[in-house]
Amino acid sequence: QVKNGEASVFIRLGDDSESNYYEYKVPLTVSTAPSGQMSTNDKSIIWPDENFIDLALEELTNLKIERNQAGHPFTQLYPVDPDAKIHIIGNPSLAYVREIEVGLTNSSDIDGMKDIKGKVWINELRVAGFKEQAGYAATARLQMQMADLGELNFATTYTGEGWGGLDQKLEQRNQFAQLDYDASTSLELSKLLPAGGMGLTIPFFAQYSKSVKSPKFEAYSEDLTFDEAVAGGADRKDVESRSQETSTIKTLNFTNVKKAKSKDKKTSYPWDISNLSASYAYTQTKITDPIIEEDKITEHTGGIDYNYSRKGGHIKPFSFIKNKKLKLISEFNFNLIPNSLTFGTTLNRKKSIRTYRLPDTPIFTFDDQRFIWERRYGLNWDLTKALKFTYKANASAVVDELRQVGVKTNPADRDWVTESGEDVTTEVGDNPNFVSEYRNRNLRDLGRSKNYNHNITATYTLPFKLIPGMDWINAKADYRAGYQWEGGALITIDEIGTPLGNSISNNQARSGNVTFSFDKLYSKVPYFKAIDKGKAGRKRTGRSRRKSKSKDSLGAVGNDKKDKKKKKEDSGPSKIERILIRPLLALRDIKFSYKEDLSTFLPGFMPQSNLLGMSSGFSAPGWEFIGGLQPNIDTKDPNNYLLSNVANNYFNPSQNFSDEIVQTRRHNFDVKIGVEPFKDFDIDVNFRKDYQETHTEVFKNKSDPGEDIQFIQNAGYDFGSYESTYSGLSTLFK
Repeated sequence: QVKNGEASVFIRLGDDSESNYYEYKVPLTVSTAPSGQMSTNDKSIIWPDENFIDLALEELTNLKIERNQAGHPFTQLYPVDPDAKIHIIGNPSLAYVREIEVGLTNSSDIDGMKDIKGKVWINELRVAGFKEQAGYAATARLQMQMADLGELNFATTYTGEGWGGLDQKLEQRNQFAQLDYDASTSLELSKLLPAGGMGLTIPFFAQYSKSVKSPKFEAYSEDLTFDEAVAGGADRKDVESRSQETSTIKTLNFTNVKKAKSKDKKTSYPWDISNLSASYAYTQTKITDPIIEEDKITEHTGGIDYNYSRKGGHIKPFSFIKNKKLKLISEFNFNLIPNSLTFGTTLNRKKSIRTYRLPDTPIFTFDDQRFIWERRYGLNWDLTKALKFTYKANASAVVDELRQVGVKTNPADRDWVTESGEDVTTEVGDNPNFVSEYRNRNLRDLGRSKNYNHNITATYTLPFKLIPGMDWINAKADYRAGYQWEGGALITIDEIGTPLGNSISNNQARSGNVTFSFDKLYSKVPYFKAIDKGKAGRKRTGRSRRKSKSKDSLGAVGNDKKDKKKKKEDSGPSKIERILIRPLLALRDIKFSYKEDLSTFLPGFMPQSNLLGMSSGFSAPGWEFIGGLQPNIDTKDPNNYLLSNVANNYFNPSQNFSDEIVQTRRHNFDVKIGVEPFKDFDIDVNFRKDYQETHTEVFKNKSDPGEDIQFIQNAGYDFGSYESTYSGLSTLFK
């Protein structure tokens, strides 16, 4: 029979039950109830007070502090005395208890050769006695208005440990203290210049903000407070640095700095300095947390914009003709100067350096830097009042810089590579200015093109409104074209180092719209206009006739001619006329609409982009392609666009390249007829026809390395859809 102290119960709490746990052990006292009488009402007999586990969790963390102060190895049980009630091994944390293990140990024999027998009941393991703490929070704001110069703003917010809402439970309240503060200013610096700022506008904005989040518990142990971690031998600065989460933002910018146009100057010229504006922005963000020692992002953005616009300017050489019937000639006009010209360029340089806290050696530092140069172009030109032309383009380039890669004990000793991965560490070591010279050389070359696209729009409105009797017709034609060149990734796709290549695409949209407004046509005939508007003849009452007769009898002067003319003017179509003729005017309008959408996508395009998205010498991919015209890729034509440009090295020659060429066509025809047989009784009749077709194929080199290049078009596939309006009236009575 087991005796007192021969068996012990233990509880282990931690990440696991082998190498990271707290252990609490209690020797057991045997219940004194006689055998077969365990139902006694005296619970102290069955559950001796000596067997109760009443553990303050603070005793566990105190043991961790004691172990840390003693410098005892984490991999060994502490304390070494096996009879101690509390033990620790590894680095367990009460914040992350993944496992609770309850078990028994045999304490009767050191060698563990003696068997003991008995029953152990374990019941009601729970946590009690939560520690409550009051929390505080405060906020403050200050705003200063400095007349027309600008304003200053200050704001700060603090929330302490234990802060939370009245409806929040204890575990939902803050386990950290957080301090946020922000200072910003927005100024018009031209107000500080003499002579009213010399016509300049210099908007300036600056901001400094910081957020510091200090958790109650140290980050690495997570069940020791800052003071307890320091008491365990840790350095206070290190504890605060690795535990706090901070975010610091510094920014300043000058936005749209320019010389304002003089109020006395009414005419704008392309060379006016007021057409120019400049902007600059600087932003630095610094973040720290328990894992990242520093994540620092610095960004510089500078740009110049040119914007010239004017109104009117159309020349009418035949404006001296005043005859309205010759309006088509008198209104003839043209415009020699564009209505607006825009140009913008922006340089954006972003550099990010991230350093991790662990391991201590080597230091894990990683860089990410990007230098982007964007350019924007725009032209709006109303060649005539009816013919309008628009051109918009965007170009994006990367200014390549050398970067460091790898991991070293000293981050400054890492290897230097180019954008394609070529190692230039030796060159950098031989020439201290090699890094800046490499960047500046690429900057002078306007960077490496990454993306270019433009859109062209031409709109023409036919001059029916200038032709007598034809203003009831409205016709308009549109032409839209787009082109895009997109640079490929800097990778190779075969063993001889063939690059992936670029991709080009274009699109074309042609549309025409004609509207016949028959209601306007009817209104040109006064009789039809009166019927259309529902104007009825005016009726005279007998009373008015008697009144007129009495006036004549009293000697009033009557004018028979005027009365007859007025009667003729007041009379209109009768009700019967409107009932019979109005249905003949039921056709109100007809709208015709036709549109074609065409596009082509060509991958593996090898030439690089320069001006207008074309290669050097403006040879590739051709003026027709960038103008939206669709290339001929018919396999039956040996001189099609693909085969005829193989000799020009347009396409990727690698056998491993098999991206698909895609060409699409869509035709849409739409007719809408408006019918109104009676007033407010409208009938709309729509007819539609839509056709879509998509063609895909692979254009690749089938020759082996060393042989003459021979491209073939294969894997052609066509699919599409057709939609048309169908009328079932003819089968209604069948």
